[in-house]
Amino acid sequence: GQSHIDWTEGSPIELSELTIAGESYGFDGAATVSFGENGPSIDGTADVSADRLSAFSGLAGRNLSGRIAVGSEFSVQPLAGTFAIKANGTGNDLQFDQPEIDGILAGTTTVDVSANRSAQGISLDLETLESPVANVTARADIKSGGSTFALMAELTDAALILPSVSGPIALDASGTEDDDRVWAWRADANMQGTQLVAEGTALNIYRNPVVTGSGTFAATDLSDFADLANRPLAGAIDTSFAGELVADLSRISGSLTGTATDLSVGQDQADALLTGEVDFNIQASRAGQVLSIRNSTIKGPMLSLTTDAILVPEAGQFKFDGQITDASKLLPGAPAEPLRLTAEGQQDGRDWNVQADAAGAGLTLLADVTALDLLGADPEIDGRITASASDLAPLST
Repeated sequence: GQSHIDWTEGSPIELSELTIAGESYGFDGAATVSFGENGPSIDGTADVSADRLSAFSGLAGRNLSGRIAVGSEFSVQPLAGTFAIKANGTGNDLQFDQPEIDGILAGTTTVDVSANRSAQGISLDLETLESPVANVTARADIKSGGSTFALMAELTDAALILPSVSGPIALDASGTEDDDRVWAWRADANMQGTQLVAEGTALNIYRNPVVTGSGTFAATDLSDFADLANRPLAGAIDTSFAGELVADLSRISGSLTGTATDLSVGQDQADALLTGEVDFNIQASRAGQVLSIRNSTIKGPMLSLTTDAILVPEAGQFKFDGQITDASKLLPGAPAEPLRLTAEGQQDGRDWNVQADAAGAGLTLLADVTALDLLGADPEIDGRITASASDLAPLST
């Protein structure tokens, strides 16, 4: 490497021919340092290139490969705390030992980015990040009240991040902060047969963020998400949702309403009960140690479930009412007749009092029991259970 410094009294300091040359990398730069009312001002350029990123694999702690070249211009006033930086670069066949990112950056990737800080705040602008399969633009303006952000991203092939999906995928997200430091945000994602639209607010983002949101999610083929869920999935779903989340998890609430069609989750009995159009309405929340599921229902051709529960330490209660249209779908060998189960319980300290009633498909059950110290080391059950079955064979499987 080398450098050259020129200075004449009363003139700026000139730094030129700043070079570092390695076997597969290089740096070239130049800068001018001038002095004014706001202190020193540094203006210059810097160019960096690496013909073999693999040379830096050890330093990065992962396998790298490809070529990269980046050029930049900058202006900095350290005492004033302001700066303006522009950079653009090109990468070829970049790999960072992460399959999804490597696939997106295959071929030639170009990037054009700038960052500025002034008395009005900080702005970050990703004018473009483009590869043969991806196009991303983003901008953020950060200030004391009134900050904004916007992001647009497109992939020509969703299989790069979701292996079971094909076709393009797009994301459009934005947010605006008001004078009270409350953010309003919106996100819209689309891919083949799937759409997500959501909006909400976020506050206290620098301390203990509270995020609210509502929107819709629809997918015509849930098998697209089987790899993500790590289990077989099939069917279609169309939902509306709303919720609130506190970052420290002290409060969580959510509602989910919609219809699933021929839903399959890879479990034979569940899949048989979820056939056809299944409507659901689920309301759940947690606040501190209180967990509640209120007036939640699942209704379809093969089953109907209703539940309401509040679980409070040593003072919980629940109610459950369910009916299966064809008991043989749940118990192979049982009569193809309806089976109904109702249950309710009340917690008294560490004990639970439970009453249950089941009838249908040749089965009857009446129970009135107390579960003593249910979660303790030596739980006991005291009470009365009356049951009858016309055929025990279905219960043996």
